Order: sequence, then structure tokens, then C-alpha cells
Amino acid sequence: MNKFVILLGGEISVTPRLSALIKGGRYVAADSGMRHAASLGITPEIWIGDFDSADEQLLRQYPDIKRQHYSTDKNATDGALAISYATDKAAQQIILVGAQGGRSDHAVAHFMQSIDLVRSGISNICTNGIEEVWPLIPDTHKLDFPAGTIISIIALSDISGLCISGVKWPLDNADLPIGSTLALSNVIINKAVVSVKTGYGLLVIQTS
Repeated sequence: MNKFVILLGGEISVTPRLSALIKGGRYVAADSGMRHAASLGITPEIWIGDFDSADEQLLRQYPDIKRQHYSTDKNATDGALAISYATDKAAQQIILVGAQGGRSDHAVAHFMQSIDLVRSGISNICTNGIEEVWPLIPDTHKLDFPAGTIISIIALSDISGLCISGVKWPLDNADLPIGSTLALSNVIINKAVVSVKTGYGLLVIQTS
């Protein structure tokens, strides 16, 4: 699988699961996301952005990484430009590292881009190492996480036909309207499965 790992500006925790997720990928840094490269032990093939949030020390630290520079007067975020780079290279899977945290407008934009990507047939995960956010569209999702893992579903449109099994509070063919907290803070018991008939949202998994 042609996997791309995009380093974004949010804070991360380097966990064994995060290290496993990014292994074997092609690495792309978006502006200040480059600061995660050292802690993850990776070298991005390209550094993309307007470089307004990368400080001078970071710029000096990686003089040999190819840079794709954009004006600050642009109509896309650095993260969106990095995603476009990956999709132009026929990415089949994208791991967005550091998508959470920082500015709320950027974090929400990352989650919505995640939905758009999966609708285009590109699997993806937003992660900060201790929490993963998966795009949820009409499909069946098997969750290979240990018992006790907390999961939540947030509706970004009215969801119908929501089924959750293998959890403390199962649901069968439920409706989940926007704003509902019905599916927050559930707990995996064994081999959890989530399926949706219509609508889309986010599956939030506390991995640590």
C-alpha cells in the first residue's frame, strides 16, 4: 500500500502504536510539523508550507530537506497542501500525525479533510499518539483494540442505522442526530464493530 505520513503542527506523544502506524510510509512535513521528525526518528522527503510557524532553529536543523515554499497569501492550509502532495503521488493511505490540538479551526479542517479523503477511496487516520480520529462513513469498521478502550462517535451529519457491538453499551440500528451525545465514551469489551447505513461522522478512539 502506498502510505504517506504527514507531520502537522499539533502536539504528539510518541507511543509504540504511533511508531507502528507510521512505519514504512513516505514522510511529508507541513511547516512546523517538521519538529516531530526527530522524535519519530524519520526524515521527510519534502517540507511544504509558507514557513510562518517554523522557527529559525528548526529551519537551520534541516537544511538538506527539499522545500516546497508557498506565499502566506494563499487559499489553503499547509496541511491541505501536504495532503494534495500525497494524493498527487497516488497515496492509498494517509496518516495525519499531529492533526489534533493547536488552533481549533485547523483541527476541525483536518477532520473534515479526513472525511473527504475516505470518500475518495483513501483510508486515513488523524492521530496524536494517544488519540486517533477515524472518518466514519457508511461502512463496517472492525476495531482491533483491547478491552477497556474508550471510543466515541460524533455525528457530522444525521446518522442512521448505527450499530455498535462488542462494547459496554451496544446500539442496534440507532439514529444519531447532530449534537447527540448518545455514542460518547463507550467502552470496548471484545472485538468491537461499528457500522453505519447513512450519514458521516468521526470515530474517536483513546488509544493510551
